[in-house]
Amino acid sequence: MKGLEQLKREKSEKIKRAERLRKKANRKKELRNKENEKVSKYKKKRSEKNKEKKEKEKELEKIKKEIKDISKDIDTNKSFSQYKKEHNRVYWKYQTEPSSGKAEKELVEKLEELEDKKEKAKKLKQSKSELRKIKKQIRDLETEANIYHEVVTKHAEKSEKNHQEMINLYQKLDNLEEEIDEVKEKIKKRKKARRSKTRTQEILKQEKAEETLKEFKEKGKITINGLS
Repeated sequence: MKGLEQLKREKSEKIKRAERLRKKANRKKELRNKENEKVSKYKKKRSEKNKEKKEKEKELEKIKKEIKDISKDIDTNKSFSQYKKEHNRVYWKYQTEPSSGKAEKELVEKLEELEDKKEKAKKLKQSKSELRKIKKQIRDLETEANIYHEVVTKHAEKSEKNHQEMINLYQKLDNLEEEIDEVKEKIKKRKKARRSKTRTQEILKQEKAEETLKEFKEKGKITINGLS
């Protein structure tokens, strides 16, 4: 059976170990919280990029519709430059060649038609250029969102690792604190037993003194006024 002093030393050692465990557990908690902050930070950035991507996709669909509508009205095999050359050719003819009223009217109508198609071809060219630009922006935003997703995953894994280590350390701490409580209870019982033993010895000592005094009185060795 362990003595009182040995139990006190054991309690002191366990308390020191518990303090070390608590510091380690708290440190893991701090690291976990820092990783969680990073997770939240990069999740927000990822969401922003995904939101931007969705907006660009809406723009993309709008431009696709514009291209589809324009393509119905012109020959898409012809470029803006070709329509421009054709318009210039007809205009030159209109300006330089004499024509009857009917022929002139037809040239004017042809010029108006070519002018309309030329502008639509120009718009088509601009829209296709914008389409390529937006597609690139969407790819870039998707790449950035994927990068942020990887960063989120990395920090989430670190957070989980620190969390599990923290849980394990706190579990060890709980077990150690139970052991400390058990040692404290043993110390309490030992002290109680020691006090009880001391009190018993005091009572026995007092009883012995009273018996000794009684014996002396009976033998006449001691009177009320002292020695006989």
